[in-house]
Amino acid sequence: MKRSLRRIPAIGDGDGGLDLRPRSGMIPVRTPASTSPGRYVVDAAIIAKWFFGEPHSEAARRLVDGHCEVVVPDLVFSELGSILQRHVTSAKMSDPEALSILRVLAKMPLQVHRTWPLGPIALELQRSLDCGVYDCIHIALALRESAVLVTANRALYDMLRATPLSRYVRWITDLTPSFLS
Repeated sequence: MKRSLRRIPAIGDGDGGLDLRPRSGMIPVRTPASTSPGRYVVDAAIIAKWFFGEPHSEAARRLVDGHCEVVVPDLVFSELGSILQRHVTSAKMSDPEALSILRVLAKMPLQVHRTWPLGPIALELQRSLDCGVYDCIHIALALRESAVLVTANRALYDMLRATPLSRYVRWITDLTPSFLS
């Protein structure tokens, strides 16, 4: 059961509140008037696509070709650790290969943001959007940084597309070379 709606603290210097729940309640969220071109928030699943031959890996790799700013919450490293551990446990890769990925990732030009300051907004988003708090941390970071969340999570994408937050989310295959240039 969803809790009563509360006021979410202002983010950025936008133009007022957004109704995050179509026709069912109002959560005022102050958001920037627009997103910054070339700034993208990614989750661990997108990062994993940089290293593994998975569906949409080519599109995900376009984010690290030097033309984009990639923004992540610090929790992605724990999430990626879990992904790597599953690959090691299932014998898809060795421990040294997993460590090699972590070393490469440590050298990548990622803008890493602390999760803790995003917590209150992420919890309010979680209550109103009815999705996982980890996803809401990524959404909160995209809002705060005027960035776009890139996802390969179809349920999250579809849910956000049905809200005024749709300008803050892109499906992974939307990242065509012409879109990113």
